[in-house]
Amino acid sequence: MTDNIKLDVIFPLAIRMALIGLLGATFKNYFNDSMRSIYEAIWPTAYITQSDPAFNWITTYLAQSAEAQKQMKSFRLTTSDLRHSKKEEFNRLRTSSNKSKTDSIGIARNDATFVGEAIGQMSLLNDHYVRIKHKGTYLWVERSSKGLANRWAVRIEDHYRIVACWFQAAHGIKQFITDAHELYHKKSDDELIIFNLSPATGNWIDPIHRPSRLWSSVILPITSKEPLLQDVKNFLSEKEKRWYNTRGIPHRRGYLLHGKPGSGKTTLATAVASQLGLDIYIVNPAARGMDDAKLNKAFRNCPAGNMILLEDLDCVMPHRNQTDNDDDDFIDTPAKKDTNESGKNALSKSTVTLSGLLNAIDGVSSQEDCILFATTNHPERLDPALSRAGRFDVQIAFEDATFDQAKLLYKHFYPSSDFGKEVDEDAELSSTVDVEFSETTELIGEKLQEQGTRKSTNRMASEEQLDGLAEQFAQGIFNATNGSKVEADVKSESEPELDIDLGISMAALQNYLLTHKDNPHSAATKASDWSTSLRIEMEQKERKRLLRKAERSKVRVPETD
Repeated sequence: MTDNIKLDVIFPLAIRMALIGLLGATFKNYFNDSMRSIYEAIWPTAYITQSDPAFNWITTYLAQSAEAQKQMKSFRLTTSDLRHSKKEEFNRLRTSSNKSKTDSIGIARNDATFVGEAIGQMSLLNDHYVRIKHKGTYLWVERSSKGLANRWAVRIEDHYRIVACWFQAAHGIKQFITDAHELYHKKSDDELIIFNLSPATGNWIDPIHRPSRLWSSVILPITSKEPLLQDVKNFLSEKEKRWYNTRGIPHRRGYLLHGKPGSGKTTLATAVASQLGLDIYIVNPAARGMDDAKLNKAFRNCPAGNMILLEDLDCVMPHRNQTDNDDDDFIDTPAKKDTNESGKNALSKSTVTLSGLLNAIDGVSSQEDCILFATTNHPERLDPALSRAGRFDVQIAFEDATFDQAKLLYKHFYPSSDFGKEVDEDAELSSTVDVEFSETTELIGEKLQEQGTRKSTNRMASEEQLDGLAEQFAQGIFNATNGSKVEADVKSESEPELDIDLGISMAALQNYLLTHKDNPHSAATKASDWSTSLRIEMEQKERKRLLRKAERSKVRVPETD
């Protein structure tokens, strides 16, 4: 009887307690959801983690906002990667030096991104916020590492929390993020944006802003230069995209630039991007930490209508067996061994395979609407599957400098406008006329006209003189020691005869002209001596290479059955 009484009392009590608990939990969830809805309605919020590319958009926006920078009483100071920032950012910490441009050691161009007096960049501290007004919307932007939008997240990460104030619609935050994205990728007509790949994550990191490369600065035969630019322009046109789409052909195109080092391959790719307003995305598959997954991710995340650049493509592929190849270039220039041990470097060696590279270029999930430029010094080392048509439809060979290229390069270094400046100034001094106060207006006009005629004559004379110096420069480069034979008394009897043409690269010519950038006469008159010494040096290196090859061939023992 006692047990029955206890059960009769406990059972209804338990039911009531369960119902109360259920009602309490329901009310709590409803209350939390209601409060969350009210909070989101009053203060719409966006969370952007540091691992997301949008984090850099907000950082760049705050760096260029004078309103935000004024509120940073405490800040985070960064003294590295100053060249990555834009010149108009307000978050630069500068020295108090008042040096003039003429007194400074390094003078940057007006459109360059590096400012010599900047010593650091200031950014927002964690758990600090700034208030800004963006297109009528008041926003709080807070940087924090305490909790994310997802309250159940176990990973704590630096992030921005963007809050819109006082019942303003969430589209205000969306507009702010969209404008921050546009500002991050904004560039002027004379500016080039270069993105590099992070081997650790496979994401594109902060871009570098550089002055664009003038198309006229690319000194190449017009038969190679202009058709390439027109081909890229046609490929990126909307008409060409529609043509590819209607026929079910992937809209991809690759350009392989191959030739000797210093012949202008990378320069041409940079100039094409500058001329067409493209951003450059540089990929190095051989970098430590790279693998097939990161390489494919990088290609997929490259925005359409831009250029992907693969430099030194032959270094990505494994070298051929040197003992099976008679070409001594493979023996003298072996693949560089990575001597870094895993304990000294957090990233492991690259594991990118040929299959992974091919899939990244034209696999099922690879990016379209981009152009792919690749450079190599040794096209013979590339696997046929990599260099075939369909992956690299346009292949351009770069040779040594020619006579006409040398003349054009000389005129590019010393344009007639700069070359004739001193002549004009001398003409003005020598043709200055002392006009008496009593002279008539007609006489003054005649003398001014005569002075202008003399200046024009001097200008024409300077242009003719420039043509003559350019001719003298090219003649000195190519006719000084054509064939480059070393004197008989210097050459040893054991040295083999050379039957090759030792050319000079455009990079070597440019380096020579840089040493005479203020003296065009000296550059022209000393070109012959410089060319002779350079060719002799190159010939001596070639002789040593041939001697080493001959010695190796003597010690080889033929295999016996």
